[in-house]
Amino acid sequence: MQDEEMVTQLPGMLYGEDERVTLLRQILKAMGQPDHAFSIIHVCGTNGKGSTSAMIAAILQASGYSVGLFTSPHIMAVEESIQINRQLISKA
Repeated sequence: MQDEEMVTQLPGMLYGEDERVTLLRQILKAMGQPDHAFSIIHVCGTNGKGSTSAMIAAILQASGYSVGLFTSPHIMAVEESIQINRQLISKA
């Protein structure tokens, strides 16, 4: 599915959907399952997610893997929420 088509269909996918996991699955399916192209570690819980995620990312990178890290919310700038091999994304 093209990006323009996805943007057009997204509002209809949002309404009446109570479960966020179901919605995310629908969006990923409409996008051609891009999440199947790489491995994902999802860290959840009440406390320590950012620290745990940063440690996992550092260990994987030290082991030779290319590592993307997404954390939310950001502390100072939105660019820090997305990192690739410990490098923040650019504003562009």
